[in-house]
Parts: sequence; structure tokens; C-alpha cells
Amino acid sequence: MNPFHVQLKAATAELHDKTEKALFVNDIVSNQLNRQQLGAITLAQYRFNNSLEQALQSYDALRKEYEVHNRYKTELLLADLAELDLIVPDDMPAWPLTSEAELLGACYVAEGSTLGGKVIRKHLVQTGLLEGLSFHYYGVYATDTGSQWKRFLAFLDQQSGRLSQSEIIKGAQSAFAFLLDSMEYIQLSPPLTQPRSYIHNS
Repeated sequence: MNPFHVQLKAATAELHDKTEKALFVNDIVSNQLNRQQLGAITLAQYRFNNSLEQALQSYDALRKEYEVHNRYKTELLLADLAELDLIVPDDMPAWPLTSEAELLGACYVAEGSTLGGKVIRKHLVQTGLLEGLSFHYYGVYATDTGSQWKRFLAFLDQQSGRLSQSEIIKGAQSAFAFLLDSMEYIQLSPPLTQPRSYIHNS
């Protein structure tokens, strides 16, 4: 039988592809992404990761085993938003996570994005419209990206033996859906530019 993470990848493949398109993957790989698009992506990723990190506070064991102190990403995203002179809207859609298993599924999405992020960063630094930006979030693990991902997959497969696998899958699917909803919300909202000193954690 395949490891659980292989089953999870198959169960979320359609949503993964849909989310990549919503996050302007075609513009990224063609080095044509603009600052407005990058701002939308960064806001959506901030809201996603901030929600995840807040939810982890209620699960001490999971937080410890997940090595959360090495995996937090919101500070990096806030640094990227500062460079883009953007603030986080207070009324973005809420993300209901109802169980530890669903939360683990959401962690799978968060960690999986770091693999693509390493490739994305290579394109962003070559994009003329984004000159002068640092792309902190996309360099989160730097040369440790592969090893961090392998450690997480081993952790995921181990945890899937004690938690509901269907709930883990549900959590991952919910995470992709939340990213999609956040992107739609952001793109329908007016620009949220402010001086950098006004950026805050919602």
C-alpha cells in the first residue's frame, strides 16, 4: 500500500492545480508577474499561514512534533508585505478548522508550498517588474527545503496512523479552498496600501 502522503497528494491534485492557476503560476514562470499580483498572493498566503499558526496554539503535542518553531512563516510574509506597502485587511474570510486531523491536512498544504516556493523565487528575482524586492517567504528554508519536506512527510505518515485519514484529507482540501477564497476576496477588494509603519498582524 502507498504511504498516506501519496494518497493525500492524489486526493488533493485537482484543488492543487486550481490553486496554482489562481496564484498566477503562468505569469510567475514566464517572469511577467507584477506587484499587484504579488501583493494579492502575499496577502492570501499571510492569511492562510496566520490562521494555521493561530490554530496550532490549541494543540500542544502537534505543535511540538510539527517543529512549529522552525516552520512559522507569518513574520516573513509581513516583511514581504512591508516591502510592498500593503496592510492586512481585518475582515478577510475566517477559516474554520475543527479537529487536529484537519489541522494536519492544512499543514501539508503549507509545507508543500515551500517546494514550489523555491522554484518560484528563482523566477521572481528575474522579473523586472519586481526589482528591489527580497521575497523572504519564498526563501523560508533556503537550502534545507528538501530535508524539511522529507521530515514533514515522515511526520504526516506517522500521524496518519492515529488520526482520521479522511479528516486529514478534508483539512488539506479545506486549506486549498481557503487560499482560493482569499485570492478571490483580495482581488475584489480595493488596494490596501499604507505606509510601512501601519502594517499589523490581524
